[in-house]
Amino acid sequence: MRIALDEQGNVISPDLMSYMSEEFLRYSFLWYDKIMPIIGRFQESKGGPIIMLQVCNEVGVFQWLSGKIDYNESVTTLFKQFLNEKYGTIEELNSTHGSAIASLDAIVTPRGKIESRQDYCMYYDFHLFYRHYYALYLDTLIKKITGFGITTQLAHNIPGWIYGNAAELPMLISTYEEIMRTRSDIVFGLDHIPEFVSFRNGPLRSCVQ
Repeated sequence: MRIALDEQGNVISPDLMSYMSEEFLRYSFLWYDKIMPIIGRFQESKGGPIIMLQVCNEVGVFQWLSGKIDYNESVTTLFKQFLNEKYGTIEELNSTHGSAIASLDAIVTPRGKIESRQDYCMYYDFHLFYRHYYALYLDTLIKKITGFGITTQLAHNIPGWIYGNAAELPMLISTYEEIMRTRSDIVFGLDHIPEFVSFRNGPLRSCVQ
């Protein structure tokens, strides 16, 4: 299933995809097969007008807007792989978490409130995993794009701030920490959406002055 699911397995929204699900990537790449050869022919290196290509847009923005995160089976499978690569053995994970999980297959993605040290440790790793997850997704798209011979500059838009505040901006940027650290061939930018003109909207106020 390609749809993002909440903790109870319910569809968060019919237009929210689970990025690394096999079905979503398959349909995405069917579209790539049609559009990327056209972009390749008209990129700057071939004498065309295309000087930059955005790789997806605002990955993860739905979780900030909805307050929900994707628990699709494709996510939980990758989370277990992430923990296996991080700790090496279930014994090392248990030692770090103070848990008594029988095997990697018995790991359950954290849900609900934090009520114990084990809950905290698992949530902490789940947060780190999502940095890895977004990096893996963008890396998968970039490899597919460059496979068409596209050499134009790649970019990605980080979710910006709204209502003139930006309180959530550092958290949004930190979500991309892993791919920012591991890739040098993509430019990151962000948008600013001024919902209204007020003293709280510093950037807009500066422009007006």
